[in-house]
Amino acid sequence: MINSLKATTKLGFLGAGQLARMSALEAFKLGIQVAVFSDRTENEPVQFMTPFSASGSFDSVDDMVEFAKGCDVITLENEFISSEILQEVQDKSGTPIFPSPKSFSLIENKLIEKQTFETAGIPVTPYELVRTES
Repeated sequence: MINSLKATTKLGFLGAGQLARMSALEAFKLGIQVAVFSDRTENEPVQFMTPFSASGSFDSVDDMVEFAKGCDVITLENEFISSEILQEVQDKSGTPIFPSPKSFSLIENKLIEKQTFETAGIPVTPYELVRTES
């Protein structure tokens, strides 16, 4: 587990949108290097802020493993990558991902997220499970 980030740390973002841009600006203030992985090749808010930019598919474990191997730690800019893929990327690259793929699995399904909060005693707004026929 990583206990602290150093100025020589390369923080990788899976996603290159506004959240990555805002986070990158703060990381730069701390002297932390930033790398971004995007599923687009142009016009992402953070792509031109760093020389460490890669593009590929969020469905491709190989694309993200190659990116992750060049980073010290990875974080997520969005919630559009499955927790199973994240776990595989972490296992194959050896690069830790935060939040952990296990934690991420609890929030990618909003019903499980609310039930987890309730079990932990954290108040949630009223909700109902809606089932639709496929």
